[in-house]
Amino acid sequence: MVFAALLHDLIAQGFERYNRDGSAMDPRLLVVLDEAANTPLPNLPQWAATITGAGIQLVTVWQSKAQLESAKLDLSYTVISSPVNGISSYAAVADGTYVSPQNSQLTTVSVLSPMWVNFSLSENEYQRIENEIKAGRLRLPADRRMIVEIEKVDGSVFPFTGGITFADPSYNPQTGTFLIRASVDNPKGALRPNQYVRARLKGGVRPNAILIPQRAVQQSGQGHFVWLVGKNNQAEQRPVTVGDWYEDSWFINEGLRPGEQLVVDGAQRLLP
Repeated sequence: MVFAALLHDLIAQGFERYNRDGSAMDPRLLVVLDEAANTPLPNLPQWAATITGAGIQLVTVWQSKAQLESAKLDLSYTVISSPVNGISSYAAVADGTYVSPQNSQLTTVSVLSPMWVNFSLSENEYQRIENEIKAGRLRLPADRRMIVEIEKVDGSVFPFTGGITFADPSYNPQTGTFLIRASVDNPKGALRPNQYVRARLKGGVRPNAILIPQRAVQQSGQGHFVWLVGKNNQAEQRPVTVGDWYEDSWFINEGLRPGEQLVVDGAQRLLP
C-alpha cells in the first residue's frame, strides 16, 4: 500500500509539472493512478503494468511536445525581424541567396527618432573652456547639462533641441579629439543618417562679458587691438585679448572696461 501510494505521488508530481507547462492532463491516466494508489499490496503487480503503461504514455507526450517546440524554433529561424523600428535601406542580398556569416547583412534599418548627432571636441578647446571657467569668464550649469541646438546646412535652426547622452572618456590619438553624442527628437524625419549639421551648445553664461563687433578689432604683429575715443576726442590704440566669437561679434577677455567709446568703422584711417 505504501509502495503504491509512493508510485502514485511520483507520477502525480510528473503530471503537476506537465500541467505547469501549459498542457492538458489526461483524466484517464488520473483514474489509473487513483486506482493504483488504493490497490492492496498483493494485487500490486498487475497494476504496476498499468502504471508503467501510463508512464510510457506520459513520456511519449513529453517527447512529442519537445519535438513540437523544436519545430517551432526551426521555423522561427526562417523569419528575420528588425530589432528596431525605422526606415530600411536597399536589399544587400537578392531573393534566394544563400545567407552565410560572410554575407549575413540583409539591409540597414535606421532609427529616425530620436536622432543621434555626433560631434567632436579637441583637447585644446576643452582645456580653453576649463581655463575660462576657472578664471570666472564662463559659468556652466551646476550639473553641466547643456541644451544642444541643431543648425542645418542652410543656416536654419532645427525646431527640436536635445541633450548630451554620451561622451567618450578617451581622446582619439589620430585626431586629438573625443567624441560627444547628443540625442534629438526627430518626429517628422527631417534629419537623416549621415547628414551634416552644426551643433550649438546652450546653457553657459558669461558674467559681465564685453562683446564688440568683429570689424572693430584690428590685428598687428603684436596681437589684437582696438581704437578708442580717448580724452579730448583723441584716438587711442588699446591692445586687447579676444575670446570666443558670437555671431558677428567678439568677446573681449582683457583690455576694455564698460562705458568706453569704441571706434567701429573707419579705424584704418586713424593714427594715435
